[in-house]
Order: sequence, then structure tokens, then C-alpha cells
Amino acid sequence: MSKPKLPFADGYDREISIKGIVGFLVVLTVITAAAFGLMYFLQTEFRDFANERDRPRSPLAEANEFRPPPEPSLQASPREDFLQFRAAEERMLNSYEMIDAENGIARVPIDEAMRFVAEQGLPEWPAPTPTPEAVADEGVE
Repeated sequence: MSKPKLPFADGYDREISIKGIVGFLVVLTVITAAAFGLMYFLQTEFRDFANERDRPRSPLAEANEFRPPPEPSLQASPREDFLQFRAAEERMLNSYEMIDAENGIARVPIDEAMRFVAEQGLPEWPAPTPTPEAVADEGVE
């Protein structure tokens, strides 16, 4: 009885070459190890070179380092206090409030005020009236 003929059995060896795979892995390992070795060598050389060229730290820089103030602290949590302060300022800058109803002075959000000035322009201000001292100073020259 003869062996059945397979569609790819046309004289080529279709087996996987273990020798080729092992050779590829060996070459890949050697190249990777050489690259790591080269990178380690370069890193140490560059670090040593940089350390040789570094100047010593100035004594003034050490004297001016931030040091927290001595106890007792006036604020228990300065960061939280600052955040609350900024939030209060933001609310004030972005809200409406009547400051002086008799003179018509009100607080308007910044964006609204800028838009109003861009549309209407700034009002004309009256020229200041000279004071007697200012008139007297002009004649002294």
C-alpha cells in the first residue's frame, strides 16, 4: 500500500527547523546582553563625567533653603486656609452684589464687566479741579 500524497508534499521539507530557532534565540540573547552591557557602561561613564564637572553647591543656596518657621504655628492648616481664601475671592469676583445703592455702585462679575466696557466704552471722567496748593506750586517755578 502506498502512502497518501499530501497537498504540500511536493519535495519540500515542511518541518520546523529547531536548529534555526535555537540559533536565532542565541543570537537574540547575545545582542540583547551586549546592548544592556553597552547601556550600563555608557550610563556609568556619563554619570561619572557629570559628577566630575559638577560644581560644589553654594553655601548661599544652602543658607536660603526653605525652613518652616518655629512652633507654635499660627495656622493649623495653612494650605486649607489658603484654598478657602481663594474660593471666597473667586465667589466675590464672580458674583453680583449691591455695594452702595444710593450712589449706584454694584459689584459685577469680571466677565460681565469686561463685556460691558467692550460694548459701551469707558465713561468720560471730568477733569480734576486744581486745588489752591497746586496753583501756588505752579507759580513757584
